[in-house]
Amino acid sequence: MPIRSIPLSHSSVTGRLASRPNQPALAFESSLERDFAILHLFDPTVESVEEQPVRIDYTAPTRRKTHYTPDFLVVYRPGGRSARLVEVKYQAELDRKALRYAARFEAARQYAAARGWTFEVVTETEIRTPRLENARFLLQYRHRPADPGRCQRLLEALNAITTTAAGDLLRSAFTTSSEQQLGLPCLWHLVATGRIAADLDCPLTMKTVLQTA
Repeated sequence: MPIRSIPLSHSSVTGRLASRPNQPALAFESSLERDFAILHLFDPTVESVEEQPVRIDYTAPTRRKTHYTPDFLVVYRPGGRSARLVEVKYQAELDRKALRYAARFEAARQYAAARGWTFEVVTETEIRTPRLENARFLLQYRHRPADPGRCQRLLEALNAITTTAAGDLLRSAFTTSSEQQLGLPCLWHLVATGRIAADLDCPLTMKTVLQTA
């Protein structure tokens, strides 16, 4: 449960993002935090993402006792990497406020290490990539019902040739343009759920190479 609530703001982008089934919606207070959350909600190795997860008490350079709340705690599925406490910041802000942030970030590193976690500061460079755009696109298909028969035809067509472009796979599985249009959401559902593999670090198009997962 978040230890700090994110208030609505008229001066920045705040809101809530639909999470995974049986998990609460994620709150964010910037568009960059929203984009970080989208990436990690899409990541199949992630078990859960929690916003404003812990309060860390520390001493500021002025010797004043204060506290700090990182943006997210990312927990990975069993057998994966250790949990991460994450602060999401624009690089320009990090550069401008480096001295101000140094003590709180060091306190967060120590707090995380004591629990077997890591602490990381993540910027737009790591977040705003083609993978983010693909995640944003595919998330809408992940939990949307897809026609089982059409999904099976796509999988059988791909199994017969192992590797092919997305458009070619549709044409192999469905003979008419109307059938191909109906099959397209099923294709993206299969990619979104990991049943068909694609390079998600490149923009998805009808020329994207697909492979059996």
